[in-house]
Amino acid sequence: MSPSKFVEPTPSMPYSPMLSMPLAAPFVSQQWSTTGSQALVMPPSNYGLGARTTVSQPQFSSKPTLKKVETKVVHTPTNNASTSSAKPVASSTQRHIPPHFVILVQSLQANRNSGERRTLRTDLSLQIANDGRTYERAGVTKFRSYLNLAVQEGIVELGGNDADAWVRLRPDWYNAIPTKPIPSEFVELVKALQAFRQEGIYKPVRSQVASQMSKGVYKKAGVSKWSQYADLAVSEGIVKLGVSDGQDWISLHSKWHHAVF
Repeated sequence: MSPSKFVEPTPSMPYSPMLSMPLAAPFVSQQWSTTGSQALVMPPSNYGLGARTTVSQPQFSSKPTLKKVETKVVHTPTNNASTSSAKPVASSTQRHIPPHFVILVQSLQANRNSGERRTLRTDLSLQIANDGRTYERAGVTKFRSYLNLAVQEGIVELGGNDADAWVRLRPDWYNAIPTKPIPSEFVELVKALQAFRQEGIYKPVRSQVASQMSKGVYKKAGVSKWSQYADLAVSEGIVKLGVSDGQDWISLHSKWHHAVF
């Protein structure tokens, strides 16, 4: 919508420098309405010095309406391959140790706790072989194949050559098996029951376990016979006792299954 328009002055028209407009020139104004516009030609009148000319502004029947424009900000995720493809690394205490590698982790952790960061492969094979049953549970027949599986699982690292070849536990597995303080008088009992578990015997007959105890273990515990020793181990939370099919059995408490000495 444009403002009022004036007729251009001609050379014959008088001109007032004060008003900056022709003194006797007619001018054209427009009046606007909602239905259209009409041009009015104003005849010459007493335009002179000091005269005032009032020009009416267009009158609207209604106020103009402003349309609100909404803008939306779209956040485009950054394609960061390093973060999208990376998998969170679980802590060692959250890791599940495959049953056939428990003895491996247990042995290497015990060696580490005693100051041995790297274990010679020849020594480790003697610690975990268990007459070959350890390898059979892993589905292999040789120590080397067993270690290769452990490497694939990210449990161990290998190094060295020939007689100096070594194995060490990877950092993520340092504390995979919590070390628990066991009363010294029950260490022998716990080790014996752990050995049975490695053979798949979780509730050995009590007499079988008793036959493996040394003579001085009862005295160390302050008792004189097996039954008293076993009862004391129950009260200390080391073992559980029970009877199945007429057989008196003894079982290692779950919190000591993977105890390291």
